[in-house]
Order: sequence, then structure tokens, then C-alpha cells
Amino acid sequence: MASVSLAGVRKIYPSRSGGHTAVHDVSLEIRDGEFMVLVGPSGCGKSTTLRMIAGLETPSGGEIRIGDRVVNDMPPRERDIAMVFQNYALYPHMTARENMAFALKLRKLGATEIERRVGEAAEALDIVRLLSRRPRELSGGERQRVALGRALVRQPSVFLFDEPLSNLDARLRVQMRREIARLHRLLAVTMIYVTHDQVEAMTLGDRIAVMHAGRVMQAASPAVLYDTPANTFTAGFIGSPPMNLIPGRIAAGRLVVAGLEASLPVPPGIADAGDVLLGVRPEHLRIVPATGGPGDSGIPALVEIAEPLGHEVLLGLRAGDRELVARVPPDHAVASGNRVLARPDPARLHLFDAASGVRIG
Repeated sequence: MASVSLAGVRKIYPSRSGGHTAVHDVSLEIRDGEFMVLVGPSGCGKSTTLRMIAGLETPSGGEIRIGDRVVNDMPPRERDIAMVFQNYALYPHMTARENMAFALKLRKLGATEIERRVGEAAEALDIVRLLSRRPRELSGGERQRVALGRALVRQPSVFLFDEPLSNLDARLRVQMRREIARLHRLLAVTMIYVTHDQVEAMTLGDRIAVMHAGRVMQAASPAVLYDTPANTFTAGFIGSPPMNLIPGRIAAGRLVVAGLEASLPVPPGIADAGDVLLGVRPEHLRIVPATGGPGDSGIPALVEIAEPLGHEVLLGLRAGDRELVARVPPDHAVASGNRVLARPDPARLHLFDAASGVRIG
């Protein structure tokens, strides 16, 4: 096992206009045995960062360490890593056993050792019965297990995963997520996992690095990212549905919601801060009927759609020119077309500077 360290790593691709920077000064410390997830939308630099760790891309600057070795100029085969790709890349003419053993044969390991490693990996992945089959005889999930086994037999210091579940259907994705999490618990080896799916990131990672436009916006545990996002990008990306972000202004100890006849109390310790964005998770919006009485308080809204999901109902709300989402229990008596008040839980409010998007307080 080994730690992985990135210090000021960047990647610039040359172009006629002077170069495109895909990764900007990324610095991360990934602990020995940690499961780190790089997550973000397409084009954010997460796969490029992973490929630089693997040696498939050369960094334009900064330093990459695996263990105590600087690996910037080291070829992939000398980095003691194993990589699992979105494309399984199995040899079609070989059986699952032969695919898993191929890299070990190139390293000239003995037949007994190869058989031992393949057998142990097949047991761990529950694919012993599949070892004599060729890729065309396997389902997508089974092929991904064989690809995992091919990486597993190498017994590397670091496992790298580049969107390995993207080609699977929803049910298989959940199953394989559990399989990868179980493997990490079993092996206690360093794993770095790239995905655009924030649900995958939240369920797998010990820590998550949220990336946007080639930069790490925040790196923290799933709980910290969800409960205390450092900026509006993280707040809007992590969570399903994402956090509601509502423009407003703090003045005279009140938070006035822009464009609406609504004001809310300011959380303790927050001074007048001018223009802000109020962040509130869908489950922290209490929905009550709008009676029109003088005691009504909250954000007036129209229920445009109610989406029953069995264990909960998602309400699509229209508040002025903004769309909000609330999460309510399945027995909540609200239907499409109802006028309601959305009352944020004052203990669970998030405030961000409107100009910079940085968290306040």
C-alpha cells in the first residue's frame, strides 16, 4: 500500500490560442489505505488528474508522489498501480482466467503463483464459475468483475478507477458499488476513483474531492461536503436533489428574499453581509398551507408538481421566478396547484457570498 500526494499539479494542452489548461494547480494528500473519489461534471479535469497519477499523461507542472517516490517521469509499469477503465478492455479470444493471468505471465511469475492469485481474486469477486468463459459469454457486470480481478491479481500499491460503472444499468451499478466497497474493506488498499455521479461518490468515498473547471473546489468527507459545503458549486453539485440556492440580502438583522415578500431570521453570528445566496436542502424546507393570514411567514410558493417516490414525495415549487424543490413525507397532504409557504429550518441554513460563491460563517 502507499499514499499518493499531488502538489501544484497542472496539465496544459497546447493549442493555437496558447494552450488549454485542463488541470489547475491541484494539491491533494491521499492517505495510505484511503478511498478517495474525484467527482465533478464532464470536462472538470478529474480523469486527466487520474491519468497523470497513472502515468498515461505527463503533468505540465507540479509533483506527483506515490509513497516516497516522485513519479512524474516514471513509466506506468514502474508505478506499482493497477487501473480499471470504463471500457473493460478484455481480450476477446481469452477466457476470464487467461485475461486475469495475462499481466502476471508478462511479469514471468511462476504458474503456481499465478494460479494462486487468480484463484484468490476469483473467490473474492465470486467469479470462480466464470473463469472458463470468454468475454462474449459474460454479462456487463460479469465482465466488469473480470476487469476488477485482472487489476486485483497484480497486488498493486494503488488502485485507480476511471468511471468503471458507467456502462452498467442502474441495478448493476448499485451491485458493483457494493462490490468495490467490500473489496476496499477487505484489502485496505489505497483507491482513487473517478466518477461524475455524486451518489457513487457519496456512497464509496472516505473523502471526496469535488472538481470544477480543473480545480478542486473542496476535499472532505461525504458528511462535511453535504452539511457544510465551502462554496455554491459544491452545494449545488452534492446532494440529490441539489441544494436550493435563493438570492437575498442581509440587512438590519433580517434576510430578505429577493423579489418576494418574504424575510427570514439571520443565523446567529452572521453580520449584515449585503447580497447573499441562501442555501437550503430540500429536506430542510417545511411546507405549510398559505392561509393569507397576518401571522404567515416563509417563502410563498406554488406547488407545480408532486413526485411520489414511495418513501418520500418531491415537490417542485415556483417562488416568483425561481424553482425550488422540497422533500416531504409520503403522507404529506399537498397537491399540485396548492399555494404554500416554504419555511427553511433556521438551524440548517447555509449562506454564501453572492459575488464569490464562498460560504459565509
